[in-house]
Amino acid sequence: MDATTDDALEVIEEEAEAVALALDAPPRLARMLAERVALRLGGRLVYIAKRSREAMEKRNATICREFNGRNYDELAEKHELTQRQVRKIVKACPTLKPLGQGSQRLSSEKAP
Repeated sequence: MDATTDDALEVIEEEAEAVALALDAPPRLARMLAERVALRLGGRLVYIAKRSREAMEKRNATICREFNGRNYDELAEKHELTQRQVRKIVKACPTLKPLGQGSQRLSSEKAP
């Protein structure tokens, strides 16, 4: 395994050890979990999101509500995203009209 994979497995094992300790479970369960993760995901490039799907959906809804047509940079900084990611989220907002079918919501308009 490369250093990145080893580091990820070490993190998983350390976190599992902390949970096992908190639950008064045998520490060997942590190593077993790390081994199972390695067996199931070893050799693959794996992306682990910082947030749960629910948290991302809530964040995206907030971005849609706060978008005023001109504040991509502000929203990107506030939500620790790139401007490109904010544009993608805004494009998918169900409450905003696509360009060409009326103007975007203005800052003076209330968000739903």
